[in-house]
Amino acid sequence: MRPLSDVVPVALLATLLTLTASSAFAAVTWSVEVSTVSGVPVNNLTPGDSVIFDITASTDDQALGLAGSVGGYDDSFFAFNPTLSVVSDTLFNQVCLPTFGCFGGLNNQIGSTIPLQETSLPSGEVEVEYFAGVALTPAAGNGSIDPGIITGLPGDAQFRMVFDYLGYGGSTFKIGTYPEFQDGYTGTADSNAFNFEIFIPVIPEPSTALLLGAGLAALAARRENRV
Repeated sequence: MRPLSDVVPVALLATLLTLTASSAFAAVTWSVEVSTVSGVPVNNLTPGDSVIFDITASTDDQALGLAGSVGGYDDSFFAFNPTLSVVSDTLFNQVCLPTFGCFGGLNNQIGSTIPLQETSLPSGEVEVEYFAGVALTPAAGNGSIDPGIITGLPGDAQFRMVFDYLGYGGSTFKIGTYPEFQDGYTGTADSNAFNFEIFIPVIPEPSTALLLGAGLAALAARRENRV
């Protein structure tokens, strides 16, 4: 992932990061709906299936800069699928007009100047950034009128991130604005972010499950013989 300082001049970024006030409390909030391509519950994933994160952002502040990503997952069990993933071009728009588009928000640099792709961090973790935007003037909207990427209607998810399930193992996904993934939020009042985290549990491979079942059966038989 490229930090915001790689996209905008350092002086501008420093100005944005100082435009906060401790007297108020406001934040960006990331909401996520989790599903699978096959339609099975997420804890019943099998290799070849994919998990879908439909992500929505809202704010009770006025955003000047924002970066969001999915990170912290185990890439030996999950692989990012850029073909099925979709990101919005803008966020926190003031007005959206049919044919003309949306205005007064933050423009997303992911998919244009920054590729939508999985990135390895120096910490050894991996992440996929889905939004990076800054502005000289605050975004006027709170996310409620932004068109969704599925139906095109407000209230729909603004981002869809899809990860293919490769093998029998669980992982934690962190979605939102996490400092450890070099993400940040700057508003006119505060720089707080409410994020989303989910653990997708381990499902043992068939051979392991059979061995576990056989072991439990043998243990039960030994107990019965002692009675």
